[in-house]
Amino acid sequence: MSTTNTLVIGAGSAIAQAYTQLALDRGETVVALSRQAPPTTHPLLRWIPSDHQDAGRQRAISALAEIDAHWQRVVIALGLLHEPGLKPERRIEHLDGESLHRLFEVNAVRPMGYLQALLPLLSKSRSASVAVLSARVGSISDNQLGGWYGYRAAKAALNMMLKSAAVEYARRAPGVKLIAYHPGTVVSPLSEPFAQGRQRLTPEQSARQLQQLMDGAEADGTLSFLDWTGNPVPW
Repeated sequence: MSTTNTLVIGAGSAIAQAYTQLALDRGETVVALSRQAPPTTHPLLRWIPSDHQDAGRQRAISALAEIDAHWQRVVIALGLLHEPGLKPERRIEHLDGESLHRLFEVNAVRPMGYLQALLPLLSKSRSASVAVLSARVGSISDNQLGGWYGYRAAKAALNMMLKSAAVEYARRAPGVKLIAYHPGTVVSPLSEPFAQGRQRLTPEQSARQLQQLMDGAEADGTLSFLDWTGNPVPW
């Protein structure tokens, strides 16, 4: 049985649920942070409620601090592409300040809030992999199609902050490897309205690839921006 301690933040997403199950299947102890309780129960699974806003995050981190564990795997799976009243912009005329604030909050600010709050806990880990779900559309050099202004910009901002965090983590938590992960186009509510005609992965396929990448990662003081095939994504 593995003694790996795994933390999944945003555990209600399709990829996060799949990753949680994969971790449990191989005997990892998993703590899941999400708004609603996980759909499955397991003796190795513990749920901590969090709405991922400031107060909810602080309560969740306080609960984590009471657990006597070193975290070897952390997955931060927070993201927003669309919701009622918000959809990807096709033209510059569609830009809306309120929508931009919302996209930056969910896709960049909240993941970084967790990375900030977890630093004291992760500094105790001698070897840990931390993966944050990013997206290829956050690559500036890869953007040949335009559109999707807010989501692209929010993921690009996330990548830049993760890049800076990797520099600081190298000094303050040198055992931690940071990964920005492009999961591919996954069968999920996030991608469903925009996935017609595209090759899609199941959540299990994307989660398994992520798990393998994290298993093979070594702390080197840098951020890796990788897709689900393990190949680097251009910045």
